[in-house]
Amino acid sequence: MNTIAITLISLAVSSVFLYRLRQLDPKRRRIHKLAKVTQDKERTRLLWLLVFSPALPLLIGKLFSALIMWFAGLFLLGWMMAVIKPK
Repeated sequence: MNTIAITLISLAVSSVFLYRLRQLDPKRRRIHKLAKVTQDKERTRLLWLLVFSPALPLLIGKLFSALIMWFAGLFLLGWMMAVIKPK
């Protein structure tokens, strides 16, 4: 499979969980004056684990170039999601 395709699939998986984390972040919700959402630490940890879960198959498959592109894309995606107001 193409390295770019693998990177895009990994970014898509991570973006789903990163979006969920962004929606439930209490500090962001307080700043934007939205209703409080209760979230336990275990759920937050699980979501962060799932955000970074695509790194493991990339490491096992020795797809280091895809891993580096995924990391860079994940950080850019996080910055872009931080700009958008949560619902």
